[in-house]
Amino acid sequence: MGGYLLGIDVGTSGAKIAVVSPEGKLFALEMISYNIIAKQPGWAEQTPQDWWGAVILASHKLSPELLSSVSAIGVTGQMHSLVLLGEKDKPLRPAILWADLRSSKEVVELSCRLGEQFLKERLKNPIFTGLTAPCLMWIKKNEPDVFKDIKRVLLPKDYIRLRLTGLAGTEYSDASATGLFDIERLDWAQEALDCIGISPTVLPDLHNSMEYAGGLLEQPAKKLGLKKGIPVVFGGGDQPAAALGNGVISPGDILLTVGTGGQLFSPILRSKGDERLRVHTFCHCMERIWYHMGATLCAGLSLKWLRNNFFADKSYSALDSIAQEIEAGSEGLIYLPYLIGERTPHMDPKARGIFFGVSYNHGPGHFIRAILEGVAYSFKDVIEIIRAIGDEPKDIILAGGGANSLVWRQIIADVLETPIKLSSHVQGSAFGAAFMAGVGSGRVRGIKEGIKECVHYSDEIIEPDKKNSAIYRERFAKYKEIYSRTKELYS
Repeated sequence: MGGYLLGIDVGTSGAKIAVVSPEGKLFALEMISYNIIAKQPGWAEQTPQDWWGAVILASHKLSPELLSSVSAIGVTGQMHSLVLLGEKDKPLRPAILWADLRSSKEVVELSCRLGEQFLKERLKNPIFTGLTAPCLMWIKKNEPDVFKDIKRVLLPKDYIRLRLTGLAGTEYSDASATGLFDIERLDWAQEALDCIGISPTVLPDLHNSMEYAGGLLEQPAKKLGLKKGIPVVFGGGDQPAAALGNGVISPGDILLTVGTGGQLFSPILRSKGDERLRVHTFCHCMERIWYHMGATLCAGLSLKWLRNNFFADKSYSALDSIAQEIEAGSEGLIYLPYLIGERTPHMDPKARGIFFGVSYNHGPGHFIRAILEGVAYSFKDVIEIIRAIGDEPKDIILAGGGANSLVWRQIIADVLETPIKLSSHVQGSAFGAAFMAGVGSGRVRGIKEGIKECVHYSDEIIEPDKKNSAIYRERFAKYKEIYSRTKELYS
């Protein structure tokens, strides 16, 4: 159909830009990193201006010839994170990120005021720290001057699209993950807004992910090296964008992403939530498709913590090699990846990481491998819940930066006791944003047709090792028991 597609992903670790052909060929992928700001223990912030600056710098790494051929833009980004804008759409303060823990009191208050029935039947989600809604309530209580100056509440990718087009808005996939959205009625939940005390006028209008949002303005076009007027679509949250970019749109297909956090994504055809609120129920990027998602907060973040603090002189591939030398089960060493609390299945912001069973014979490799195994156990926690509520995983596709680790992906297959497919593009969110741009601009012929043409998987299938799976089955039972026996100590 002509013209390349550009996908922008405002991630937690950095901003990525992907240039993709309408046939699904990835021509370029560039990333500019930025840091999380922690002014106090448990806080996690970033400045929206840094996101925009990183997008510009990432575009400068692409060739002018490639940029001149871009004909449509899609955007995606980290979900839940709270962006507050004042007059002339200037950020009022740094964005509060999904990993932030400060709103624990507001989580309890908001959950109590809304009531369990409302959470189950309307929001279809628990309230948790880092979610947009309790963070807004925290701002009202602790920064009243900021709260009264709020003119817009946006999500990260919406801020970038605002910079591109000058037009504010959001779409259902990101809105559904705010704690302010009625999943049943597909609209903002007035009851939640009333509890917090915010006007619906500060919330953006709702649109479909692949809907045209506006043309690229002249000033950002110059900064990015793109043509003025290129169509920009609304895009979606990073998890549904990654799922779309990996062809995960039907029940039975599972996307398992190992990034900073870890997510297990299971599409469903009706908005059925979990009665025990252990997993999330959000909107997919396509109309009338939802998904269940289990999330572990510290997947890649656990390995990053270990490397930064104890192995700063070694690369991740070096850590991989060291872990490879240790047998399955890490000689009894078990890791719980709860460094900043945990979502699925505990929804416990007070939980903390544990190395259990440390003995004199444990060395560096045991601790590295225990982290890889502990994160895999957390995914098994999610799989068990997904099955219990009626989803039946058939094909599991592994994506995210962790999928590059030969050791980690084998461990995941062994722990889950199921074959694992590998995505051909582990950075699926940026690819998914580009795909949405293609569908929305007419350069890709529909979603299902486009997936058949554009989405490809590696020929390699990771088969589980039965001997290792038997070891992990026993270790997983102990992994679960460790939390149940220690959870009261966290408080």
